[in-house]
Amino acid sequence: LLGLTEQLIGRGELGTQRFTWCGNILPLSLSTPKISSSRKARGGLSNPPPPAGFGNPAGAFRDVLKMETVIEAVREMAEKLTRSFGLRGVNGVDFVLGRNERGPVPYLVEVNPRYTASMELVEWAYGLNIFEAHVRSFDGNLPVFHLEEHLFPRPASYYGKAIVYAGHDGTMPETAGWRAKGRRDIPFPGEKIAARHPICTVLAQGETRDECWRRLLVAAEMVRREVGEPMRNEEDDDHV
Repeated sequence: LLGLTEQLIGRGELGTQRFTWCGNILPLSLSTPKISSSRKARGGLSNPPPPAGFGNPAGAFRDVLKMETVIEAVREMAEKLTRSFGLRGVNGVDFVLGRNERGPVPYLVEVNPRYTASMELVEWAYGLNIFEAHVRSFDGNLPVFHLEEHLFPRPASYYGKAIVYAGHDGTMPETAGWRAKGRRDIPFPGEKIAARHPICTVLAQGETRDECWRRLLVAAEMVRREVGEPMRNEEDDDHV
């Protein structure tokens, strides 16, 4: 198991509609609100309040125990899927994080037998070369990697990517300097982008999940200003 991320879905702040994928934050945090059947996450195989456990030893200890439970369940899920379907190399698994009387429980949604969009965050955060790991796995060589070492007692940092969607039809300005600003999937200058279609991807890093999310929003607003779109606020939020 190489990583667990939170999927960003239907975030109005990013210009998208309900149920539309619009990014990921790594690692998955169990301390953010709405840990329920509506929370979707992604596992990589071969403006919410600060985390509840932050600054609270007892709360942090409980969060560690919950995360250990999730990791164990996802790892078991991955092993069963691998044996049942003969999966090889790197694969992505989507699951909804629900609860039972014992705590958080992942429920499988789908398997993506390929390099997934969240894997670049795993590479960024943990220094892994996912493509190399994929190729070497066919010879039976798996990377020496222990996810728990990067998560406990608490993550050193959070890494995020967000897809900025257009609020209206528009023509892109000069974009030659966008990569230096931490943007990816960059459109060509003069390219026409229709409303509700992606403009580009922005990246951000923060010490907490909350800080990472705020920085993603700042990066998204900078894109909006440059393409001549109006500012968005929390009232525009359209997420589940």
